[in-house]
Amino acid sequence: MKVAVEYSFRLGRGGDIHDVVIPAARLLNVPLDIAVVRHLVEQDETLLAELFRDRLPEYRLMARDAAYWSEELTREAETIRLIEVT
Repeated sequence: MKVAVEYSFRLGRGGDIHDVVIPAARLLNVPLDIAVVRHLVEQDETLLAELFRDRLPEYRLMARDAAYWSEELTREAETIRLIEVT
């Protein structure tokens, strides 16, 4: 059985759920908590593009400029869970 970690959240209230699957091997020897998984995703361009899809330009602007803030980019119901992959 192969496992991975799914990281997901909802953008803003009533927004779409965004999720990305991270191979478990990428998370070996690190504490499994939301902050660690979020950091790993934010450092990987491929995972980030899959996660934010069409909202990626807005996310990049927010991440670069602390003065920029968008309520639509607020993460709600942020979770991680172990899943089986084939």
